[in-house]
Amino acid sequence: MSHRLERLLIWLLATVAGAGSLYGALTAPKDTASIVLGVFIVLGVASAAVGILGFAIEVVNFVNRLLPDAPNTATYQRVVDRPPGLPEGETPTRVLSPEPISDVRPRVQSQPIGEKGRVFVDVTHEYLIGLFKDKLGIQANKLIAPYIGKWMSVSGKLGDVLGDQLLQVTFASVKVNEYLYMYFDKSWRDRLAVLQPGQIIHVIGRIDTVDTVSVALRDCELLRVLPYSTHADTEGNEPQEPTAGPEAKPYSDLKP
Repeated sequence: MSHRLERLLIWLLATVAGAGSLYGALTAPKDTASIVLGVFIVLGVASAAVGILGFAIEVVNFVNRLLPDAPNTATYQRVVDRPPGLPEGETPTRVLSPEPISDVRPRVQSQPIGEKGRVFVDVTHEYLIGLFKDKLGIQANKLIAPYIGKWMSVSGKLGDVLGDQLLQVTFASVKVNEYLYMYFDKSWRDRLAVLQPGQIIHVIGRIDTVDTVSVALRDCELLRVLPYSTHADTEGNEPQEPTAGPEAKPYSDLKP
């Protein structure tokens, strides 16, 4: 309270001083220099204006503090469904059930391997393509989004290797509209160039794009190749594929 009274007194003195300067300029002798009169008038007007404004602000603040706080007219009410048959006066209780877990969420392995930031998802390319079945594109894109940028491992029989600077690898005997494209950079050219069609290869790659008929993996790496001589025995039986999954160790002679 004492500080407020001090400020009120200061503003009042400023107003009085400004009024006094104006009065002195108006009642000054006629032979008083014009510049002196101008200085007195300017100082008087400025001092009086500041004093009046400050005094008015202090008075308004003082009055506002004396008034009771205005009630808060904004009310917020949670809408709760009233079940039929509930007696009046009893508050209905809403039990919030946990959100159902979608079966299309990415199954992320707990221990990612490889370079920092690589997270592997335990899915197949057929599964990713299947997310588009019986859905609008905008719906399927939301289901695919969590997988983009993640890593996956695939194994199969080598179909073909195309390209020069960017090498495209495909598997043999893939189903129609379930294509898998694996893209390697040029550092893998020499390793891929000596492979033979039908060799079983194990590849890891980053999921780049998924659409209704294909999946594209980028930054691919060749982890394992089954020796070509073991692909078929004398009886013509199919060879056993290598262990799939990111835990497979790359052969040292296959790394670029």
